[in-house]
Amino acid sequence: MNTRAFLLVTLLDVTLLYGCSQAVKAENEGLNTLRIGDLSKKPIVYESVSEIDPTNSTALENYRAYLADDENVLYHGEALRRLAALELEESETVHGQVTEQKTDAGEQALKYSIQHYKDYLQLYPDKKDNDAVLYQMAKAYAIFGDTEKALLTLDEIIMRYPETEYFDEVQFRRGEILFVFGDYSSAELAYASIVRKAASTQYLDNAQYKLAWSQFKQAKYISSLENCIALLDKKQAQGHLVESSISTSTLKSDKDFINDVLRVASLALSYTEGTKTIQRILAGGPGRKYEPLLYRRLGEHYIKTDRIVDAANVYLDYARLHPDTLMAAEFHALAIESYASGDFTELLLATKANYVQEFGVGSVFWSKHDTVSKQAVTVALKANILDLAKYYHAIALKTKKSGDFINASTWYEKYIRSFPQDTDTPLMNFLLAETEYDAGSYNKALNEYVNTAYNYSTHTKSAESGYAAVLTYKLLIEKANKEANLQVKAELEADALTNAIRFSNQFKDSKYAPAVIANTAEILYQNKDYQGALEFSRNNAQLQTLDDKSYFRATWLVYAHSLFELKEYATAEHAYDTVLPLIRNTDPLYKAVSEKLAASIYMQGQQQRENRQYELACYHFLRVGQRVPTTTIFATAQYDAAAMQIQLENWSGAISILEAFRKQFPKNSKYMRGVSEKLALAYTQTGQSGKAADEIYHLSVTSADIAERRKLTWQAAEAYQKAGLFSKSNEIYIAYISKYPEPFAQNIEAHQRVIDYYRENKIYASLSKWQKITVDAEKRGKGNRTDRTRFIAASAAIELADLLVAEYKKTKLTVPLKKSLKLKKKYMEKALKSYSDLMNYEIAEITTESTYHVADIYAHFARALLSSQRPKNLNEEELEEYDILLEEQAYPFEEKSIQIHSANAKRTSTGLYDDWVKKSIEALSILEPIRYAKSERIETYVANSI
Repeated sequence: MNTRAFLLVTLLDVTLLYGCSQAVKAENEGLNTLRIGDLSKKPIVYESVSEIDPTNSTALENYRAYLADDENVLYHGEALRRLAALELEESETVHGQVTEQKTDAGEQALKYSIQHYKDYLQLYPDKKDNDAVLYQMAKAYAIFGDTEKALLTLDEIIMRYPETEYFDEVQFRRGEILFVFGDYSSAELAYASIVRKAASTQYLDNAQYKLAWSQFKQAKYISSLENCIALLDKKQAQGHLVESSISTSTLKSDKDFINDVLRVASLALSYTEGTKTIQRILAGGPGRKYEPLLYRRLGEHYIKTDRIVDAANVYLDYARLHPDTLMAAEFHALAIESYASGDFTELLLATKANYVQEFGVGSVFWSKHDTVSKQAVTVALKANILDLAKYYHAIALKTKKSGDFINASTWYEKYIRSFPQDTDTPLMNFLLAETEYDAGSYNKALNEYVNTAYNYSTHTKSAESGYAAVLTYKLLIEKANKEANLQVKAELEADALTNAIRFSNQFKDSKYAPAVIANTAEILYQNKDYQGALEFSRNNAQLQTLDDKSYFRATWLVYAHSLFELKEYATAEHAYDTVLPLIRNTDPLYKAVSEKLAASIYMQGQQQRENRQYELACYHFLRVGQRVPTTTIFATAQYDAAAMQIQLENWSGAISILEAFRKQFPKNSKYMRGVSEKLALAYTQTGQSGKAADEIYHLSVTSADIAERRKLTWQAAEAYQKAGLFSKSNEIYIAYISKYPEPFAQNIEAHQRVIDYYRENKIYASLSKWQKITVDAEKRGKGNRTDRTRFIAASAAIELADLLVAEYKKTKLTVPLKKSLKLKKKYMEKALKSYSDLMNYEIAEITTESTYHVADIYAHFARALLSSQRPKNLNEEELEEYDILLEEQAYPFEEKSIQIHSANAKRTSTGLYDDWVKKSIEALSILEPIRYAKSERIETYVANSI
């Protein structure tokens, strides 16, 4: 590349040199200096200038080409520096892309840039503007991610160029890296060097903020706070902090910065003495409008770290320092909010009470402030008084102590006196009356009820208060009556009547009016003068032209109730029918009257039952469900209707009612057992054995009496068996065996039923299992054993023995004979032992059968020996000899078989001639009839020979 082309590149790219704000010098050691400014004075026109591509890529290529030419030495250093700058710029551009290829290209550009800066510094170590080169190299290291080298490079700038124009930025970058590395003391020095200069620089505020952070990290809390205060003072001077808050006109970036400073200050304060530190650090300084902000943010910090009490104390400290200000009330309220956020009930209550004392009506604060200021605290004041009243009222409702109710009434009175014209005051007056009532101060309660009802404009509690006054009069009259204070009673009755008239005139449309209007009749009714109440209410009920339907309803109610008490149930039903449509179905009274209507119908059925008119009784009982199915007596009526059907032996009718009852009242424990009993009877009577069995089983499960439960379980099993539900029957027999070991004989009988089930259904594995269980269970019976239990056990045992015989006979005698003979003998001994045990039952038919099988076992063994497998390697002579030996071995077993069969056959002499005796005789006739004729053996030999 020639000099002319290089100069063109220089002119085109002069503005690309990153970080330079003045003309760049280009010189070569030992040669005259040439300035770019000089070039502009002597414009040179080059051919093909317009063909040069002025992009970074072209410039990079041009500079690289220039540097590659060893002849270009005049501007070598400047070209090297510019190439590094362009490569740095190229890396920043490429790093902004997303593809892996471009990222690799960016990293390569950074490496080249760093290396070219290094080359430049090595070639020109004493250039006075090398601070700019070092700064660019530090930037390249930082982008490359080599923070440590970036820091070393920045350190070099400070050491070599303490007066560099990049001082503030370099120190700030150093501080940031050191802070990240956790070297807070070094970071502090870096930030502090910027702050000490106090120059108006873009890094000053951030440096002081980070200085505060570095000091905080080193537990230099006071120093950190001092820097925070300095920053806040500056922001206040700039107009960003006004009236204890951040100005609304402040930009978001400044707001965020101020909030960050306040956060550091809050953290530092939390590690010192908190509000005491605030007071000391602000003492003697200029007026700080942001003082409340320090308190608020410290409190908020404590809240975030669950230091609720500390937060509340911060707010209360501010309020104590500025007691007569609106801000004091605000901070006091913040303390209340703090306690409310945690479980600090006592502190919360005390703080609320203190708020009322400090800022309430009659306080010093109240006397010093104007209407506007008072209005500012009124909402909180009302809320706190109300909260205290409700809290103590709730406590009183739990404890029922009169003292607690009086405590609550004190706060209600406080509210009423403080805000007599407030819209909530009537409600407070009502609650005051309620607390007095609950405290037992009935006369005070009566005065407050009357006051609440009639001395305010109409409100939501007007009628209720008036009605409460009526009820309180009633209570006082009853009290006077109990105390036999006739004079007081008479005066109260007169006042109560006047009060009732006043109520009726003023609240005739209220929901309480019917009760009050019918008060006279009700008093008569309560005094059990039912005839008098009936006459009084009838007179009113007959006034069909009355406009007041509520009054009409109330008198009809008394009329109906009186008829019911006088046992005129049919007429009472008509009266309840008349009054029920006048009551909304959402009114609780609707349910009460419905219950009375149901009772009137039911009692008619009761009367018919007493007269033995069961069909009519059933009719009335069923009418209860048809007319008022939601009433509590419905279940009783249905149950009694079913009982009437059973009384009439109308089984299908009874079943229909009882099945419906079970669906309608699935959780009714009172009648469920009776339903099952009645259904079991009705199903049995109608031949529905399975259903009857279900009911009996249900009864067995639910019975509380063990003896009855056992009896019903057995009956259920038999019922299922009768119904052909054998599997279910078997399950219940098994359950019976487990639950009811006594009486023993019946328990063993249940075992027999289970065995029979498995035998009949050919479930042989379970059959064998239960036969073993039965044998063991019967043995444990000891003195409770009977002939029947022994027979059951013996029958099971002999079948088990038969299984052993089968296993024995199945075992073949093979070579080597010794091994197979050992196995067969083992099975033989087990079988013989089982039959020996069977004879202990002393049951004739079991004994003869066992004797037969024992003889058969010996005979089989003899046959098995004779037919056993012969060794293959025997010659004819050896085989003959082997057969003779087998015959000799088999002979004793055959002899034993004959002897035992003979003993069994001799039982005929005792008159015992069953199938097994017959089989023994038949066996003897086949074995050795001649020897049988000569054999003389006694029966006991059988047992001895086994």
